[in-house]
Amino acid sequence: LDEKLVELEPYILRLDRLESDMRKVEYFHDQLNATHANKAAIHQSCEATFGDGSPGRIKSKLRAQIEKEKRAIRKLRTVIEQAIKRSQSDIREIIIDGNNMAYDGANLIGMRALDAIIPVLKDQYKVAINYDPEFNRQVNLSPAALCNRYPGVAAYIVPSGTNADYFLLKFAANKPYAYVISNDKFEDYREEQAVREQRILQHAIVNRCISIPFLRIEAEIL
Repeated sequence: LDEKLVELEPYILRLDRLESDMRKVEYFHDQLNATHANKAAIHQSCEATFGDGSPGRIKSKLRAQIEKEKRAIRKLRTVIEQAIKRSQSDIREIIIDGNNMAYDGANLIGMRALDAIIPVLKDQYKVAINYDPEFNRQVNLSPAALCNRYPGVAAYIVPSGTNADYFLLKFAANKPYAYVISNDKFEDYREEQAVREQRILQHAIVNRCISIPFLRIEAEIL
């Protein structure tokens, strides 16, 4: 965390300098638009200050640089906020949205991501998986084979006719140490405890690797 705070400081200093330059160039720009302006003198002053006599051109460059610094600052602040939250979180149990992790975007990848990440998670946490009704058919496994695939992991197939998202979130209710891994937004379940308390963690699948950034865990997908 301290390293990230140190890393953030030069970005903030650069942004301050760029915004100061923007105020100066906007002054030149306003002068050019003033009645009876000595435009030649203003262009000369602008060039002496910035090495370019065109306030409009300088403003365009500064806007791009300012936005670049702001993006970098936002990214670093997100990392810092997550580090703070992680340090304050007591995570003991992970509940996985099995169906969600079986897809890479719109592509069904079956059990590959789960096969990769579950052994890593099991080393640190108590792990449970919820599957939607009939999910076993999508991955060509019997219900028993699906539920017994990962020894030591509690697996549940949601009963047919049951709302799978609601069922998943109820597993984490009244357990402040239990976090759900799912990329769903749960827009219709904002009042559920796990959603309110921000105990939903996202995963990412990139270049044959699955990661859970908040937990700083990743594994290669074979």
